[in-house]
Amino acid sequence: YLHVAESFGMFEAPELVKRLALIVQRAPHLPEAQWMLAKNAANMDVRKAIPLALRAAQVARAVYDRPVHGATDTTLEWKSYLLAAACARDLKDKRMQKEFTKRAEVAGAPKELVDSLVGPALEKR
Repeated sequence: YLHVAESFGMFEAPELVKRLALIVQRAPHLPEAQWMLAKNAANMDVRKAIPLALRAAQVARAVYDRPVHGATDTTLEWKSYLLAAACARDLKDKRMQKEFTKRAEVAGAPKELVDSLVGPALEKR
């Protein structure tokens, strides 16, 4: 329901984050809910979104290692790290940005996406 609501813009970011936080609180093992919470929190405050994105990556890895019942998106780990890297870029923290892009690459992110986020300025460091 909230995925559809997000797609159609039915809720403003604060309302969607509030609803997703309740879902994550009740079902912390669902990587999709963790991912949506982090992604929508990034629209409000990138500082708060970074730990949420890292938590989403951690939950996605745990589910990848020990599958739960039902289908799970296997790209959520690296997407979460790329989200954290994008938030770090917005904060102008090159160290964190580079660390998160490295983690995304290890988790299987396509090189083109990592390169587009890192850029030549960070590659030299």
